[in-house]
Amino acid sequence: MAANYDNVNAVWPDDPARPTGQEALAGARKLVKLALSLGRDGTNGINYRYGRGYEFKLTSGNRYTWTRRGVFYVNPAQHQWGVGNGWQTIVHNIAHWAGRKLYPGAKPHDHRTAFIERKLAEHVVNSGWLDGKLKREPKPKPEIDRVALRAARVEASIKRWESKRKRADNALKKLRRQQRYYAKT
Repeated sequence: MAANYDNVNAVWPDDPARPTGQEALAGARKLVKLALSLGRDGTNGINYRYGRGYEFKLTSGNRYTWTRRGVFYVNPAQHQWGVGNGWQTIVHNIAHWAGRKLYPGAKPHDHRTAFIERKLAEHVVNSGWLDGKLKREPKPKPEIDRVALRAARVEASIKRWESKRKRADNALKKLRRQQRYYAKT
C-alpha cells in the first residue's frame, strides 16, 4: 500500500524554525521513545530495547539523523530534498529508523512509516518545540584557577619522581651488594 504523505506534510507550518543543537538532541531522545511506542501493539514482539543504549550526539554537514555503531547522530541543520529543514528532517529520519525497527519487512515509505511520521510531526508542533520550548539555559561553568591547578600538578609530579628516585636508590644498593658478593667469590 502506497503511503500518502500529503497528510504528513500538512501538519507542518510554512518555514518552521530550525532547532539548536541542544534542542535537537533533547527532542530526538523524546521522538525515538514516542516512535517506538507507536508501533507496539503486542503482536510484533518489539520491546523497548531499541530505544535504549543509544548515545545521542550532534553531527553536521551532509550527514543524516541516523544510528551508526550504537550512536544516534542528530543533524539539526540538514536539508533533505523533498522533506525540508530542521525538525522536518529529524522527524522524517526518526520515523524511517523506527519503521525499520518495528516493521523489518516493510517498504521504506509504507503507510505505517507515514503514520509514525505524522504522529511525530503532530507531537513536535503541538508541544511547542517550534517555538523553542525545549531550549534550556546553559549551565554556568565554574571558574577554574588554572595557576593553582598547574601548581598542584607540579607538586604531584615532584612527589611521584621522588618516590621513583627512592626506589631506584634502593635497587642500586641491592645491586651493589650483590656485585660485592660476586666480586669476592
